[in-house]
Amino acid sequence: MLDGLAVAIRRDRQESVIREVSQTIVKIITDAVVPASLHRAITEQMALTRNTPLKKDVYRFVRWLRQYAIPHERFVGYDEELEPPQKPDLLKPPGSKDLGVRRIPRGDAKPLAPAPNASAIGAPNNGCLKCESTSHRVRECPGVTP
Repeated sequence: MLDGLAVAIRRDRQESVIREVSQTIVKIITDAVVPASLHRAITEQMALTRNTPLKKDVYRFVRWLRQYAIPHERFVGYDEELEPPQKPDLLKPPGSKDLGVRRIPRGDAKPLAPAPNASAIGAPNNGCLKCESTSHRVRECPGVTP
C-alpha cells in the first residue's frame, strides 16, 4: 500500500507533497493500521518525545513502522480482542428467576463460621492421623504394618 503511494506520487512528480504535508500523511498511516493491538502500540510510541522526528518524515516513519511491526507480530501477535457477544436484555416478568445470574449475598446474612476443628486441621504436632492418638505419629503407629 505504501509502496504504491510512493510510486504514484513519484509518477505524478509530486514529491514536494510528501515534504509539505508529511505530518498529515503520518497521521493518516497511523490511523489506517488495522490490528487494534498494533494501532494502540503505535499510538503510544508516537506520543513519546523521542519519536517526534518520525512525525515529520514519512520515509523515516515507514521504515520505523516496518521494523516495529515485525517484533510486535512475533511477540504480541495480532489477535484481535474479541468481545464476547452481549446477550440481549429481554424484559422479564416480575417474579421470574434468573438461573444463570450469580446472586450477591445480603448484608444481613450470617457470615460463615469457621469449623470448630479448623485449628486442629493441618497443625504439625497433632499426633497420629490414623488412630488419632497424641502420643505418637503415623510412622510410629502400632496399627500400621510395613
